[in-house]
Amino acid sequence: GEVEAVGSKPILQIRDDKVAALSSEQMAPSSGVIVRSVNGWINARPGSGGPTLITIVNVFAPCLNYEFKLVDKGPFGFTGLTLLIELVATLPDACQRGIFEGPIRFEKALESSSDFDSVAVEFEGELYFDPLEVAV
Repeated sequence: GEVEAVGSKPILQIRDDKVAALSSEQMAPSSGVIVRSVNGWINARPGSGGPTLITIVNVFAPCLNYEFKLVDKGPFGFTGLTLLIELVATLPDACQRGIFEGPIRFEKALESSSDFDSVAVEFEGELYFDPLEVAV
């Protein structure tokens, strides 16, 4: 009668070398950007102008001139209590020597501090989760 847990994982079995070559050609190349951590919380302190979800994504980039954007994709998951954010990293010109390592900040005004209980950041096919704490 009761379902305790449900999970799934895609299973990929490639038996043909030509199919394997096609699959590897279709995969997008990695940008070289690494997500080091994702931290999120809800600022619900009095006088703050209403609850605000704040997310910090710490990244490492192999070039100084990467441009980063965090895009709100809306509610995500079975309960809809996870906010999905997409990290977009673009390199506008040739790579400038040096590295970038630091935070990228995302803010979203909320109706209520209970709108979301976690945040997920999607980048290059990977999801990074963090449960949200409410600062009051």
